[in-house]
Amino acid sequence: MPIDPRLRIRPRSPWEAIDLGVMLTRRWWRHIFPAWIVIAGATFALLHVATGGRMVAAAFLFWLLKPAFDRVLLPIYSQALFDQPPTFRETLRRLPRALRGGGLWLNLTLLRLNPARSFHLPVWQLEGLRGRQRAARIGVLGKQIRGYPIWLLIACQTMEQVLAFAPLTLLAFFAARALNKPVVDVLFGETAPLTMEIAGSLIYFLAVILIEPIYVAAGFMLYIDRRAKLEGWDIELAFRRLGERLQQGVRAAAALLLGAILLWTPPDPALAAPPTDAESRAAIEAVLNSPELNRHETRWIWRRRAGEAPPQPSSDQTEWLEHLGAWLATLFRGALWAIAALLTLLLIVYRRRWLRVSWRRPAPRSESETTEAAGLDIRPESLPDDIARAASALIDQGRPREALALLYRASLSRLQQRDRLPLRRGHTEGEILALADNRLPPARRHYLERLTRIWRQVAYGSEAVAPQTVLELCRSWPLFDGEAS
Repeated sequence: MPIDPRLRIRPRSPWEAIDLGVMLTRRWWRHIFPAWIVIAGATFALLHVATGGRMVAAAFLFWLLKPAFDRVLLPIYSQALFDQPPTFRETLRRLPRALRGGGLWLNLTLLRLNPARSFHLPVWQLEGLRGRQRAARIGVLGKQIRGYPIWLLIACQTMEQVLAFAPLTLLAFFAARALNKPVVDVLFGETAPLTMEIAGSLIYFLAVILIEPIYVAAGFMLYIDRRAKLEGWDIELAFRRLGERLQQGVRAAAALLLGAILLWTPPDPALAAPPTDAESRAAIEAVLNSPELNRHETRWIWRRRAGEAPPQPSSDQTEWLEHLGAWLATLFRGALWAIAALLTLLLIVYRRRWLRVSWRRPAPRSESETTEAAGLDIRPESLPDDIARAASALIDQGRPREALALLYRASLSRLQQRDRLPLRRGHTEGEILALADNRLPPARRHYLERLTRIWRQVAYGSEAVAPQTVLELCRSWPLFDGEAS
């Protein structure tokens, strides 16, 4: 069965497939809306009678039956896709078959809130799969686009609510002024007029009439796009069209050749003559008088007259806005206080990481500070003023071990003098690391750990140290020496 020649089946992005569904609804609206309006309108009227005239209950049941309405719309799209849109009578005649089977009751109950309903519907209704085969098929088709049917539902629900509540709110403003009541009482009050309930239900019915076909078409084109990508529909259709075009081209060429042989005559010199002035003038006037060059557009703009004061809203109309503004102000104020409290709590918990602030008091300086730690002299006077330059000079002299020892001695001296680390003569390298772990910020702690590890390997493992390794420690020394805990 040939695809509609105006529709090009090819791999598309999900959003482009959804937009294509909207365009197809505009193209096939003559085949969709007559039967759709009759079926939906008759159902809404029956629900109104069944609920005893309670419009809100009828509107709720109408919303609950949306999966059944989708099964009425989908066959119209599936047949129109193959260039055979059904007529009004055919849609009504096939209505029982569309509503029979295919998991309708399951979709009306357990799966009523399925956010990907429009995308899964072709698998349920058109492919007729059951059980595990259906679940596996939905899983394969839904890979890589699981979020797009959900966003489609959100977008359609938002448009539907806007179309429903915007006119209803406008009517409520007029009704509130006529009845001298607040707008909130007209919309949601216990004494709301019956006409507002009827108007709200009818407006909701019209919103569903407009949006539901778009929702079904967009989900159906998402399904078609996934099949085109997975099964190569576009390639198959391209080969079919190419074969048809070749056959038509051969027939047309043969017909043209035969006609040329039968109808060939010598060319008439008069046909090659240029047009006269009158003919040229007539052609120019025809172009100048064309509708494209003679289109006029009139726009009306409302402007307030000079000296006319704008109407002041009555207290009844502004009272509910004042309450709403006060409620929103209280809500935002509470949210700001909650955010401030949360930031304060995070600042207290992560103060050492963000601000490098500690509540612990530094240990008092002892009068008898040790001059040795880990067997090394750590007195400040025993160290040069510029540690990094002195260590680099030792490396240039071919003495990387002495340069490494100078860096380690200087680091222990800084820990004792600046960070007030209570070093003892008998402390080992591991004990010094454990003692400095909670007092240093991450950057200084990492430097000390690396320096200690290399020093152990050289001092106790008798391993040779590469000059480049010690040179890197010299370059990083300002990071350790210039950042206090």
